[in-house]
Amino acid sequence: RGPIRPTSPPRAFAAQPAPPPRALAARARTLPAWAEWPMASEPGGGASVQAAEDEAQLRAAITSAEPGSIVCVLFHATWSAGGLQHSEFPALAAKLGPRARCVAVDASQDEGEDAALSLKVNNFPTVRFYRAGAGADRHAAELVGKECGAAAVERTA
Repeated sequence: RGPIRPTSPPRAFAAQPAPPPRALAARARTLPAWAEWPMASEPGGGASVQAAEDEAQLRAAITSAEPGSIVCVLFHATWSAGGLQHSEFPALAAKLGPRARCVAVDASQDEGEDAALSLKVNNFPTVRFYRAGAGADRHAAELVGKECGAAAVERTA
C-alpha cells in the first residue's frame, strides 16, 4: 500500500454555476413543512418557527422576545408519538401570529436533548410557554404528550 493521493472530483461533482436568485426563491417555497430550518409560514408573513439547536440559542430566543409577547417552545423528538408534531408547528405559528415567537428544539439531536434536559424537559413532545423577559428557567405554562395538541396549544397561548 502506498500513500493516498488526492484525485480530481468526478465530473458530476465538479463546480457548477450557482442558480439565479429567482430559481432559489422558487425552490425555497417548495421545501416540505418538516424541513429542519427556520420556516416562514408565508413569504413576508412574519410568522415563523425558529430552530434552536442548542441551549444557548434557546435561551437567547426566549430572552430576546418582544415585550408583551410570549414564547412558545416545542420540544420534539422524531421517535415521540402523540401531541403536537413538528410538521404541524408552522401552521400553528401562523395562527398565533405576531403575539408569539415560536421556537422548536429537536431533542433527537444531542445538543437539543441537552437543552431540553437542562430545562428539566424529559417527555416529548412538550410545549412550554414563556413570558417575554421572564427567562428560560421560569415558564408560565406547560403541555406534555397527548395533551399538547394544536388546539390546546392555541387555547393556552
